[in-house]
Amino acid sequence: MSSPIAASPQPSPTVGIRGPHLLTLIALSAVSPLAINIVVPALPGLQRVFQADYATVQLALSLYLLTFALAQLIVGPLSDRYGRRPVILWGLVVFAIGSAMCVLAPSIEVLIMGRVVQALGGSAGIVLARAIVRDLHERDRAAAVIGYMTTGMAMAQMVGPAVGGLLDEKVGWQAIFWLLTGASVIVFGVCLTDLRETNRYRGQSIGISALITGYGTLLRHPVFVSHAATATFASAVYFAFMGGAPYIATELMGLTPSIYGLYFIFVAGGYAVGNFISGRRAQAYGIARMITLGNALALVSIALSAVLLAMGLMHPLSLFVPMFIASVANGITLPSAIAGAVSARPDLAGAASGLSGALQVGLGAVATAVVGATLSDSAAPMVATMGFFAVLAFITGLWARRHA
Repeated sequence: MSSPIAASPQPSPTVGIRGPHLLTLIALSAVSPLAINIVVPALPGLQRVFQADYATVQLALSLYLLTFALAQLIVGPLSDRYGRRPVILWGLVVFAIGSAMCVLAPSIEVLIMGRVVQALGGSAGIVLARAIVRDLHERDRAAAVIGYMTTGMAMAQMVGPAVGGLLDEKVGWQAIFWLLTGASVIVFGVCLTDLRETNRYRGQSIGISALITGYGTLLRHPVFVSHAATATFASAVYFAFMGGAPYIATELMGLTPSIYGLYFIFVAGGYAVGNFISGRRAQAYGIARMITLGNALALVSIALSAVLLAMGLMHPLSLFVPMFIASVANGITLPSAIAGAVSARPDLAGAASGLSGALQVGLGAVATAVVGATLSDSAAPMVATMGFFAVLAFITGLWARRHA
């Protein structure tokens, strides 16, 4: 194998390959985020239904994220070996099985197990949608397409909590998982007809030694590490919010799950705005400028949140308006940081997408657990955790700028 920073084979990414429709990529990218967000408003209700403590119920979120992170380490290399299409289709089947397990769960333990199975399958869609974009486009154009793609994904994040809250209140928590089962079946049908193979490098070995070698290559590559680290810390800002916001909104502010879901539109809407900006400007401005802009805006949002907290304001808008700004920042930063990471070695695009995604969601799982464990009667632990990760994202973003 060539050295970590040696030039990898560079055939024209678009020659002879018909890519899937953008809407197909959006649907693939939306399945797993929808599964994360639609469940969040129902967590306090699940605590009562299964007579479990909040820390146990939150495992339905934290273990989903952790499994999702670890699965990406395998999904990416599998797609480098066998192709994007078969791995995506099998992933959707596994996701549907996990969703059905949740519907039938007689206990919180079985529901958590179903969530783990969901995450195993759901990891394929979002990871390989990014790899497909890199298969088809050069780096700056890939950042723009990922921006458009994740705008649609943000729509799922926007409606997910509101729909989940309404289903939980009006129909019952099982309806949430029936919806996820149906969504996975529909996306499977779309992919079966529209998704063709885009991996021109497939056939690489995926043995343990090959996995270690491939990941070692990426982890010694400064372009990959700097951009993946930036995406990871920027994502952790969002996940820290996810770990604390349901408790703060329902227990400290007295919001119902459906009202919390409606307020969450601020978060997903901000992410959509940031993604749209990325789609329009990333190719013209370049990924370095976009990353710097997004990270600086995130720091502004955390500063605003800290000021409102210090003033003792506990209104929902004091929680969600700063997060709107932070979400815009995430939408600007992440497409460019992800494009930079998966472009480091085009022949390892699947592995790069999987590893960077695993780092993002793995640290996200830690962030949600830390915030959930430290919350009491104040939002201060959540805001402090968000600020910590925003600073790290800004620092690694400056490092990534040297390699953009």
